Amino acid sequence: MYGFTNLPRRKANAKRLLELNQKHWFIENRLHYRRDVTLGEDACQVRVNGAPQVLAALNGEILALMDYLGVSNVAS
Repeated sequence: MYGFTNLPRRKANAKRLLELNQKHWFIENRLHYRRDVTLGEDACQVRVNGAPQVLAALNGEILALMDYLGVSNVAS
């Protein structure tokens, strides 16, 4: 695996870099899974003007509200 970091050498040991990488992908996978699979964001065919950005913002707000309300199963 290759990557870049701005961590100082004393803090950038292999264990720490692996931990940071895994945390990054955990967050990425959690967010994108919810947006793509549950809300169908990737399959969306809306391509008019700024509509895709508006829909993405609304999806983000919906997910944030569901997190705030403690909804664990977005699909339901």
